[in-house]
Amino acid sequence: MALPSATASLNNSLKCWKYLGIWPDGKHKTMYRCYSSAYIFIVLILYNIQQTLSLYYAPRKIELMIKEITFFFNVLAITNCVFMILYRKKTIIKIFKALDSEQFQGTDIVTKNILMKDVAHYKMYWKGLVGLGNFAYTLNSVVPIIANLAITSYQLQLPTFNYYFLSDSIKKEYFGFLYAYEFFSIYGIMMYDVTTDSFINGMLFFSITQMKILNNKFRNLKTEINSKLSRDEQERIHVTKLKECLRHYDSILTYCSDVQSIINFIMFVKFGLGSLLICVLLCGLLLPQTMESIMFMLFYSMAMVLQIFVPCWLGTQLTYQSQELVFAAYNSDWIPRTEPFKRSVKVFMERAKTPVVIIGFKLFPLSLETFTSIMKTAYSFVTLVRNFQEEAET
Repeated sequence: MALPSATASLNNSLKCWKYLGIWPDGKHKTMYRCYSSAYIFIVLILYNIQQTLSLYYAPRKIELMIKEITFFFNVLAITNCVFMILYRKKTIIKIFKALDSEQFQGTDIVTKNILMKDVAHYKMYWKGLVGLGNFAYTLNSVVPIIANLAITSYQLQLPTFNYYFLSDSIKKEYFGFLYAYEFFSIYGIMMYDVTTDSFINGMLFFSITQMKILNNKFRNLKTEINSKLSRDEQERIHVTKLKECLRHYDSILTYCSDVQSIINFIMFVKFGLGSLLICVLLCGLLLPQTMESIMFMLFYSMAMVLQIFVPCWLGTQLTYQSQELVFAAYNSDWIPRTEPFKRSVKVFMERAKTPVVIIGFKLFPLSLETFTSIMKTAYSFVTLVRNFQEEAET
């Protein structure tokens, strides 16, 4: 029975990308290129153009523009993710090769147990995220249709933007076609969102896994060697183990560098627009709204908070695990070893004192401190708006 692997888990996103037109499987390249171009144009490019026009022509009323602004900036962030995935395809393939390498797979039981446990956790996360995305899509697009069929007085609204650049007569005449287009497009956009998010977070998650494995390797350098062997032979075995650890560390740094190159600009856009949306949605809750609008803003604001929190938490864990390497190396059985062994451990410890930190566009680290700072800023902004409202009322 084959053991579950990190690449098999990440492949779930790639399988979805194949149908979403951004990850060819190597067969029927010409046909797939035509399908990919048509799908991306209809679902992303045309949708973005229409949504931009709708926002531009929308009435300048905050309560009407909140939903338009929310979907506009969210789709803009998703579009950025999609095109960065297309642009960084070679780097993604390189990352898959690293995860499939013998160094990352490991041969001992402890390493395989760590991998199996983390792969199981990631699979649960992937299923939960995809399930949550489909649930939100159902609430936004499917439930209104059912309500319209069941309740005659219920007025069906378009799922996302309202085509303010079209006249009311045209919207009324082609309402079914417009709803069908948004119904189809936002499902593809939703799947783009959850699959790219799960893939990015998966790359970060498995970098933490490799750090945990390396920590375990360094701590096991003190494992007793067969006493029947001579001291020189024992030293050679210890040196071989140390070299394996150092090569593994170098591979992890290369892997993290590749991950950084992929998510560098993605995180900048996602955090920037996500922070803006959190402020907009929280401010929207201060205005008189229908219960449906309140539920929409609450659900979407929680989704935005979660979207920012997860990579921040993973970035913090990665930094923490990389810092733990110093203590793991110190806990190895280095005292009775030879001077070359001790020097190598000292050099490694000096290098490991600089932790691995994932940066968003060279501006902010992915850390819980960044998340806390964003939430504090959003709260301060909402408090400021509330104070202006109270002054206007008085």
